[in-house]
Amino acid sequence: MRALLALVVAPVLIWGVPVTAQDDAERFLEPGLQTGTRFKQVPETAEQGEARGLQKRVAKCVYFRNKDVVRTLLAHSDMDRIDFDAFDQESDTLFDDLDVAECIGTVMRSSQYRMYMRIPYATLRNLLAEEVYLQDNKKALVLPTDAPRDLENRYGYEGLNPRTAALTQVGDCVAHSGVGNAHAFLESRPGSSDEEQAFEALAPIVVACLDTEEEEVALPISMIRQLTADALWARSHYGAAAAKGAD
Repeated sequence: MRALLALVVAPVLIWGVPVTAQDDAERFLEPGLQTGTRFKQVPETAEQGEARGLQKRVAKCVYFRNKDVVRTLLAHSDMDRIDFDAFDQESDTLFDDLDVAECIGTVMRSSQYRMYMRIPYATLRNLLAEEVYLQDNKKALVLPTDAPRDLENRYGYEGLNPRTAALTQVGDCVAHSGVGNAHAFLESRPGSSDEEQAFEALAPIVVACLDTEEEEVALPISMIRQLTADALWARSHYGAAAAKGAD
């Protein structure tokens, strides 16, 4: 997967969803919920929480510099893949066209941290989904009583690969079952006590939607945040059949 890798100054920290996060996600996407399943939060250092906060600020900067392009990108992508051909965008120039390096520089100048920053396409896409959703929805979405659990009118829904389809279904389930908790989770600042509390409130819904036989589920908070962002953005974007009442 292509990504932007920018050297700023030491100490070093690599951003992005680690391979282990994907492996953990795949382990628990099996049918058969076991009664009493608990969610165990993967430990995160203060530096990792701060890094996610900086990552969010980069995404917000990118969005405000390129609102139309970002929205077009989201409308032609899924959680893991961007269809560059569909909106006439060269993959090799995406980060330049979105001013990602400039946004990284802006964020780094106001931060006490100096680091390597690695942002895969998929991670950037899901960070942008979070920003667009929050810009469009100051309050939690109000779902109609007949709202579908799975949003089958998503872009490229029928062609999703198995892993992406499984994660997408989990996210759609979380947004459908606990839209208020999901909104509060995205509203919270990464690495903050508010995020911790919002995550604890959302965790039982995530466990139920994972539908796993494991006695204990452990997934990185960054992974849960990304699938939640994708799901809420999709609820907001795909129209009245999915949600209404957005401010």
